[in-house]
Amino acid sequence: MPKIRQRLSSLRHDERGATIIEYSLMIGLIAVSLIIFFNSIGNFAGDPLEAISSRIDSSVSSVFD
Repeated sequence: MPKIRQRLSSLRHDERGATIIEYSLMIGLIAVSLIIFFNSIGNFAGDPLEAISSRIDSSVSSVFD
């Protein structure tokens, strides 16, 4: 019985599990932040590039028509 109490007491003061959880939460938040950031940059940069592409397409098609 004393070994069980000693083991439970040592588990109560062990912070390795909490540290792993904290680091995994930080990594998850960083990943979500990066996904949101790159998605917004893609939308922001995609619109002007799409306009340029359509202008090129219309000018090329008018040349060959």
